[in-house]
Amino acid sequence: MTESKIKKYKMVVWLPILVLFIGIGLLSPAVHLTHYEHKDHLKTNASLNAETYSERMKSELSKGVAVTNALEQILISEKGEVNDFDTVAKNLITEYIQSIQLAPDGVVTQCYPPSTARDSGVDVFRDPQSATISEYARDHDKITVQGPFTLSQGGEGIVIRNPVYLAKEDDTPESQEFWGFTVVIIKVPKIFEDSIEALDSFGYDYRLTKESSIDERDSKTVFSSEAELTTPATKSFTLGCSTWTLEVMPHGGWNAGDKTMVVFLTGALIILLFAALTLFTLILAERHNKYKQLATVDVLTGLLNRAGFENAFAKYLSSHEGEPCVE
Repeated sequence: MTESKIKKYKMVVWLPILVLFIGIGLLSPAVHLTHYEHKDHLKTNASLNAETYSERMKSELSKGVAVTNALEQILISEKGEVNDFDTVAKNLITEYIQSIQLAPDGVVTQCYPPSTARDSGVDVFRDPQSATISEYARDHDKITVQGPFTLSQGGEGIVIRNPVYLAKEDDTPESQEFWGFTVVIIKVPKIFEDSIEALDSFGYDYRLTKESSIDERDSKTVFSSEAELTTPATKSFTLGCSTWTLEVMPHGGWNAGDKTMVVFLTGALIILLFAALTLFTLILAERHNKYKQLATVDVLTGLLNRAGFENAFAKYLSSHEGEPCVE
């Protein structure tokens, strides 16, 4: 095999391989960028949804707190009495409130609706489940949120307790005394129903947890989609001496809907086609040169045949126009 043939053979082999390597070098960062842009897009959307729905959940819980505040103001203005409690409670209750209660000195004496009257007589300071949190609320004048736990009426709920202080007869700022609690029991996850439906419709798994700053026994999962969450987007808020954290993650994880494999396969196919086209072009060029040589050179002598001579003579005349062929 002559040196020129060896060079041609090397070119036919190595040029397509070079095209493959260049293609892979361009494809790799494109695939990497596609993957991380998709993941970043999912995380950005998840973070925005976590922030949006955590704020909504805080707002929904705050409505329950507002009910206890309304009852507190009535007790203060009426010096510890709520005239026609049932009518007042009826006007304050909503579909997500299980019960509205008054607990002077921590003992539940009035409940609305009447179906929740079985809670009457409960002393929150003697109940092991609520004593620690109730004492903290009383001693620090803090609204607390406890639960969720199973309600005696069925289902689950969280309890909002608002400590009420009334002025003594001397009416000095230091002379306030503890009256008791205004209490609202919220149905869960009923109060978060709209937020849960929205997260489901947007294709998210989720979990809402509550960490109590008073009693670690009251740190619980409020509700969840039951799916395992891996590095979810989170957003926290504080309410009722507790830190609430909403965790959000797309169904199927952070690779859900990832087009990386499609980009990779498409790019790989294009690269293979370019390499094959390069190889095909080189083979055609080699065969063209081979057939051209066979058409112009005598295979026995290696000299130009008639066609080769005429081509060479025509080229000479065109490059030496006006000059004689012989001297």
